[in-house]
Amino acid sequence: MWLSSSEHPSWGRPRRVVFQRLLYGPADRREYALLTIDPDNAPGAHDDPCAPGLVVTARFERPFDPPEPGHPVHVHVWLLTDGTRVQGDRFQPMTTNADAWCTLYASLEEAQEKRARPW
Repeated sequence: MWLSSSEHPSWGRPRRVVFQRLLYGPADRREYALLTIDPDNAPGAHDDPCAPGLVVTARFERPFDPPEPGHPVHVHVWLLTDGTRVQGDRFQPMTTNADAWCTLYASLEEAQEKRARPW
């Protein structure tokens, strides 16, 4: 899967992410997914300011399904930092507001096509 944003230039560059497991979170009718960022996914990736771990949930209350070609998944993204915790199978953010609004794509090509451009 590839994570990118068409709205936030700082999240525009596609990042390859790897699904780890589903989590319970603050909203009962949502599934949250723990993802890791592949550090070798693109040139300059080692300069990426993002934490290696993320938690995402689909924009709408529904099960978390991975993206398919032509059918991306719009997600809220939380970076795993000191204030954001995953304990066992439970995700508990410091605030309910996500750190970013992004989209998961099935391919790098699709993610690059839809990415935000620097201002």
